[in-house]
Amino acid sequence: MTLPIARIAAVSLAALTALSLAACSAPAESSPAAGNDSSALSGEFPRTVTTIQGDVELTEKPERIVVLDSQSADVAAALGVEPVAYDIGTSDSLETLPWLDGALTGSFEPGLIGADGSLDFEAILATDPDLIVVDYWTAAEGEAYDRLSAIAPTLTSDVEAAQSWQERTTFLADALGVADQGERVISETEASITTATEGLSALDGESYSYLGYSVEQGGFWYGNGTWLEDFGLAPADGQDNSHEEFTVISLENVSDFDSDVLSIWAMTDADKAALEADARFQALPAVQSGKVVWLDYALAVATNVPGPLSITYMLDEVTPTFEAALAS
Repeated sequence: MTLPIARIAAVSLAALTALSLAACSAPAESSPAAGNDSSALSGEFPRTVTTIQGDVELTEKPERIVVLDSQSADVAAALGVEPVAYDIGTSDSLETLPWLDGALTGSFEPGLIGADGSLDFEAILATDPDLIVVDYWTAAEGEAYDRLSAIAPTLTSDVEAAQSWQERTTFLADALGVADQGERVISETEASITTATEGLSALDGESYSYLGYSVEQGGFWYGNGTWLEDFGLAPADGQDNSHEEFTVISLENVSDFDSDVLSIWAMTDADKAALEADARFQALPAVQSGKVVWLDYALAVATNVPGPLSITYMLDEVTPTFEAALAS
């Protein structure tokens, strides 16, 4: 597996290769089927939550939840669940993720997760949690998960892959006994998507590529582009939304990205300028037709590890780009 773009953005390029290689161990052959016990739907405790590490027992309703990733913080805010402390794992400032700024009243503690993705277990222990929620990449297995579980019951994920915002919302809502609220959040967010995209039917069935790019890293890599499917787009041949591997694709192979729409996060302004100055990039169909969505850091996180709040933010930021492209 690889780290998501959200984590890649948080670390220095000098550390990026080492982190990616360390994360690329082969996934387990199978994972437990998703699902919680019947009490999860009724809001009653105790309950059993099924995760990729096995069953997690919650003896009573959690009151001191610590959240250790931006997607789960997003979902918690949308569900009206207030963590006692949280860290987004990608920045030491909420200003970089505008949809979370002011969304939660719990203590934002950027020291819980280091820039390299490591966890400060003593700092987490000091928050006195009765439940820890963390993304799959940070503590999927091994020592990190065991040490977190020794502090408090720990929920990661029920699948060995990136979760869609709907899947993450359902998983956490069921686990926390607010399944009805989870269904409402999903319904309302999907309605917002429908409203925002209703004038973009010309995109239906067109192909997309979703990429990160860094000169220093050596080229492109795939991000989780499933959000583009909300606009009626379909993944181009080769588009990998799984995050199971980290593969750098050199600029010399840029012609492989011959999709109708291209969404790309250049890690620096210099990276973006280098691409825009490259004749091979300029020859791509999406560039020629004006269907290129350039992402800044916030949008890279919002789209790569989305939650209900970041989806709303993304719609406000990206929809005008598509409208302008179709009008030209």
